[in-house]
Amino acid sequence: VFSHKRNNSLRNALHYCVNNLDDIRSRKKEIMEWSQCIEPDEIATYFLEGLKSNSVLTLPRKEE
Repeated sequence: VFSHKRNNSLRNALHYCVNNLDDIRSRKKEIMEWSQCIEPDEIATYFLEGLKSNSVLTLPRKEE
C-alpha cells in the first residue's frame, strides 16, 4: 500500500516487494484465497476513496 501524498511511498512499496519476494511467493495461495473475498465494484470504490482520503480506509470484504 502506498500514499500518493508521500514522495517516496510508491518507491518504498515496490522496494518492500522486491526485498520480500520469497515471502510473498510463499504466501501466494493464502493471498489468492483472501482475494476471493473482494467484490470488484467495491474495491474500485475503495481505491478511488483512498486517493481522496487523508485517513486509512478499511478494505471492503464480500459478505459470506
